[in-house]
Amino acid sequence: MAVMAGQPTRGNPNIRGEGPESDLSSIPMSKRISLLAAVGLLAVAIINPVSAAPTGGLPDVVDVKTPILFPIHEPQGGRLNTAPLGNGPLTNHGGMVMSNAVTVSPIYWGKSWTSPTWVGDKQTGMKAFYEGYSGSGYANTSTEYTDSSGKGVTKVTNWGTSYSDSSRASSSTSAVANEVLAKVGFTKLDENGYYPVYTDLPRRAAGYCAWHSAATVKQNGVSKTFKFAFFFDLTGDGGCTPGNLPAGWTQPTHAIGNVSAHELAEMLTDPQLNAWYDAAGYENGDKCAWDFSLGNTTFTNNANAWRLQAEWSNRANSGAGGCIISS
Repeated sequence: MAVMAGQPTRGNPNIRGEGPESDLSSIPMSKRISLLAAVGLLAVAIINPVSAAPTGGLPDVVDVKTPILFPIHEPQGGRLNTAPLGNGPLTNHGGMVMSNAVTVSPIYWGKSWTSPTWVGDKQTGMKAFYEGYSGSGYANTSTEYTDSSGKGVTKVTNWGTSYSDSSRASSSTSAVANEVLAKVGFTKLDENGYYPVYTDLPRRAAGYCAWHSAATVKQNGVSKTFKFAFFFDLTGDGGCTPGNLPAGWTQPTHAIGNVSAHELAEMLTDPQLNAWYDAAGYENGDKCAWDFSLGNTTFTNNANAWRLQAEWSNRANSGAGGCIISS
């Protein structure tokens, strides 16, 4: 789910009217891709992104799940949410979880990523985050969630290939899905992969910080489902930055680190938006969004501490449930 103000609405991309925009006028018409939203067929024609397609071209059909948005915190400056959000425990609604080791291949989208000054420690920070997450106590917060066969969520994240694209970025769900396809290519798409797309777009008035989704693509009779996420540039963004940041990483890197933790936990436990969430539609990250009351997190691969929100555990507090940062 995305990080955003207000109650999540499963299947509705426009929570409080501020879902991912769908203006694709800046993308050249070349090939139509049909969309299936989480709630049914959307009559939307989308087209190839600006970046050139890899060898083999783009698939003919993409079924994209409508993301739920991760809200900004209120008031800005960092409220400590010490009471779990949503309604009751998480339950599995029949979907899969990510039980195999996940390969993380980020895409850095936008012209600003060509500026070393603007980039700063963002890329090195994200590599440190995903590598440090693997096998950590923080990763263990999601392993209690299983699929119908009893296979639990993996705690292993491997660093894959990083991609860059200096063309104009978009927050449209369909455009972000197309960006993944354009940079990675159908043949290299990994169903055990995760493709977080970090853009240089400022959040401005949008009420969310990030979101995750999934798309099913078909080419020459072969079908694949890939998982991806979208992130705004959070430089100087008080509504998407934790308070009381520890020394080490810069503010922008701390901000995208926290929302990356939120989206990663949800992607692992609810990768196709049909698995683990509560009666109000809240995923494990949503129920504990902006709860930093349990302190900072330090991974073994880097001495710099992270200011990461807690994640929901059904098992915490002797089965009553609660927010935890390690297990």
